[in-house]
Amino acid sequence: MKFFSDFTLRLKRLDILQLAIAIFGLLIISIVFTWPADFYQVNNSFFIVSLIRVSLLCLIALYYGSSSKFKSQKEKRLDIMAIIFLAIVTIPIDIASYSLSIPDIPVYWSPILAIVDSLAYFSLGLVLAQILYFLHLRFLTAFAVFGLASALFMLDINLGLALSSPAHAISKPSLIHLLVMLAIAIIGIGSLIKNDSSQPESS
Repeated sequence: MKFFSDFTLRLKRLDILQLAIAIFGLLIISIVFTWPADFYQVNNSFFIVSLIRVSLLCLIALYYGSSSKFKSQKEKRLDIMAIIFLAIVTIPIDIASYSLSIPDIPVYWSPILAIVDSLAYFSLGLVLAQILYFLHLRFLTAFAVFGLASALFMLDINLGLALSSPAHAISKPSLIHLLVMLAIAIIGIGSLIKNDSSQPESS
């Protein structure tokens, strides 16, 4: 019960509320600008909405993971749970755009992708946080986040596979992508599922 209470308090913090407003705002704007004049006309708005939604969630997860060096395990768990909460509450918008787009992918693909990739990118952020701390470059965290996300995007282009970037996996479901992201997520999140008996490290 205490953890649930802590999670509720985490959701009420200003950063999560601002992120929720920003995500919903961007998704609604994207629907308004991509939806045809005839409301019932089949369209491709789903891919744009889904791309924005999943990409934002992954960037947010990557940033929070990379900024967690001096947070306790409990705080890290609350952060990733808050991000997954954002992924879940935005599913209705995803499904709404799917209903009239009728894309050639299963309706469950985007929700699964958003959750698994968010967990994986948070895990990558944890590794990035360690690297930046070791190199004394924590002041470059924001640049490192966008740099890593761009590198993963370019990696998929060069390999011709939807391997590490959700941007390519959205329109073309990939079992390889899902397995790779799931493996990264299990390793990273698994490291947080342990007793938090120590205080956050100090600088």
